[in-house]
Amino acid sequence: QRIEAARALLERHPATQVIVSDDGLQHLALARDIEICVFDDRGVGNGWLLPAGPLREPWPRHCDLLLHSGERPAFADGYTATRELAPYA
Repeated sequence: QRIEAARALLERHPATQVIVSDDGLQHLALARDIEICVFDDRGVGNGWLLPAGPLREPWPRHCDLLLHSGERPAFADGYTATRELAPYA
């Protein structure tokens, strides 16, 4: 239904340039230009998929942009970049 909803949106508002879809990574038929993964302070939890864990897809998953929602991400290894945004952003 996401594809039909996107088409209907574009028909009614042809000037639309960006559509954000929650859980869009699960819908492979949905065309996209960029994949953004958002996570909170729980990170990947126990690393298991639903219903045993919080993940909807295996981790790590390729994402063009990884966003953290919360205080500060904590990674055991790898590269971490933190940038504080303006309150209105």
